[in-house]
Amino acid sequence: MILKPFYDETDYMIVLKLLDGQSVSEEDRKRVFTRQMFLRGLMTNWIPVVWEQEGKQDIKHPHVPVQIHRMESPFYYGIRYAVRNGNMCLSTDLEWDFEPSPSNREAEFYEKYRFKSFEDAIIACSKVIQ
Repeated sequence: MILKPFYDETDYMIVLKLLDGQSVSEEDRKRVFTRQMFLRGLMTNWIPVVWEQEGKQDIKHPHVPVQIHRMESPFYYGIRYAVRNGNMCLSTDLEWDFEPSPSNREAEFYEKYRFKSFEDAIIACSKVIQ
């Protein structure tokens, strides 16, 4: 399968020709190369921060998808992950609780409601969603 990381069908057709070993004009070759480099440059500064498993929901809150959010905060070191379902947040004990606003959170909140790795968050999600 070939993904289309280009702007239009013309670019896509040029790439297919190149992959198939067909000749293309130097102008077309530069056009595709320039756009590829531009897209790569744009993509290097992007970091995925929210993940959602399609079609999966928490049994207690079936109308809102469960999401994993990549979090950084001055209240703890490094990156942590929050598992959210609307305004509810999953604890490391696998219990849902209302997530208070940042100004109303204590240090204990971050220990209890932030997973220290993406893998831990995925495992917790797999235990609470159907």
